[in-house]
Amino acid sequence: MIVIGLCGGSGSGKTLVCRTILSLGIPVFESDAVYHRLIASSTDCAREIVNAFGEQVMDTRSGGIDRRALSRIVFSDSPDAKERLQCLNRITHRHVAEEFYRWRDAQEKSGAACVVLEAPLLFESGLDCLCTVTIAVTAPKAIRLARIMERDGISQEEAVTRISVQRTDEELVRSCDYVIENTGTMTEVRDRISHLIKNILNRG
Repeated sequence: MIVIGLCGGSGSGKTLVCRTILSLGIPVFESDAVYHRLIASSTDCAREIVNAFGEQVMDTRSGGIDRRALSRIVFSDSPDAKERLQCLNRITHRHVAEEFYRWRDAQEKSGAACVVLEAPLLFESGLDCLCTVTIAVTAPKAIRLARIMERDGISQEEAVTRISVQRTDEELVRSCDYVIENTGTMTEVRDRISHLIKNILNRG
């Protein structure tokens, strides 16, 4: 089975890429969506996060995680914010990886010849080791900031802080086998994605 690893910074447009790949009939594992599901209720993952960061990050209605409260802690400008983010990632990466293993095995049993693993922190989580090839999704910083602010309802300062703790596009490009530049019209981007995926599949 071919496993295509897909990564990119926040606001780079990975969702569009995933939707386009799905339209080609290729199953996509979206790590962010899985993470959000894992912390939406009182799961093992959510309980570990509460144990690490305190009840202030708990959503008392659902038993899950208050994402905004958690973001204020791990994306703050405090001296230990980096350590807190690393702690969060250690917890979530393990649980997301376990979900991916189960999903991949199910896809393989159903006959899928290729799947996509979308993970913003593909290399940091170590999931790149499971991939046949890797793709970086990039976009200009101004566009990324605008997308993050609109999507998450946060200020520009908060969006800048979020981007600053992630790998730069240049670093991702150096690490990955292929690059999709998420610029131009929607049609141009979709054509770019389809062309690249077909090339990867043809090379086997």
